[in-house]
Amino acid sequence: MKLGTYTFVDNPEEFTDIIPQKHSASVDTYTTVAYFSWGMLIDGKEIILEWDNMSKAQFDALDALYQADTAIVFDPQDGRGNTYNVEVTNLEGQFFVSPEVTGARDYRKNVKMSLLILSEV
Repeated sequence: MKLGTYTFVDNPEEFTDIIPQKHSASVDTYTTVAYFSWGMLIDGKEIILEWDNMSKAQFDALDALYQADTAIVFDPQDGRGNTYNVEVTNLEGQFFVSPEVTGARDYRKNVKMSLLILSEV
């Protein structure tokens, strides 16, 4: 997988399937309900990427993209050949330092990153 110019060293163990979602709304009327549908769209879909463990270096690289607060291109490399303009809306993980060797085995646990699809490239 690739996010912006960064190619993941470790791909996520799990991530939300990137399929279009139905955009619709309904309104109750006096005797029935009015239903509106704008069809199936990929825009606005939130993708969650999850890692059990991640190196500090990879977390720091993804954190820099998160803090840049700008739209970037996401290439999931899932065999479909599609890429997406996304916004990184969240990044979190638990910091862990191994007591065995100070500083040498720092990593993050239970990392989750949220991407909001803005459009397909």
